[in-house]
Amino acid sequence: MKLSRYVYTEQEFHQIDETPVYHQAVDSAVFKRGEEVATVKYHPCHPNPDFEDYRKGEGTVWTKWLFSEDANKAEGLSECGINMFADFYMEPGSSIGLHQHSDKEEIYYVLEGSVTMLVEDPEHGSSEVTLMPGDAHLVKLGQSHAAVASSEGARIVTVSVTR
Repeated sequence: MKLSRYVYTEQEFHQIDETPVYHQAVDSAVFKRGEEVATVKYHPCHPNPDFEDYRKGEGTVWTKWLFSEDANKAEGLSECGINMFADFYMEPGSSIGLHQHSDKEEIYYVLEGSVTMLVEDPEHGSSEVTLMPGDAHLVKLGQSHAAVASSEGARIVTVSVTR
């Protein structure tokens, strides 16, 4: 994943209203240049101190926020419920801590490397599977999930949609 020229920590990006997702103006035909999109360093991503294994979240995940309609990062570009569209690079062995999706669904599509995904569903129990390039994963409303990258890392595109 090629980082943009605008790299932020999680705190700089999410807690400061003025930090933009995109650093240029767009018009009705929305085109974005990759070098102008915010890249955020999560260290860790979705930390969860309730666990001692990969579900706690560890290591570094780099995220290019391509489009966002999320909280204070809402760009006002999408009208159809897309909450976020992002390009993730999970460094080797890094993990995304266990977290729940109560108001949005999220789709992961693996481009490079591999990642083990855990899904916990309140009605159907837990499932864990390793995804390879070309594989996809849907997190449904109410489900929790966590992920851990393999020793080569993983590059993933993700889209989330709100109800």
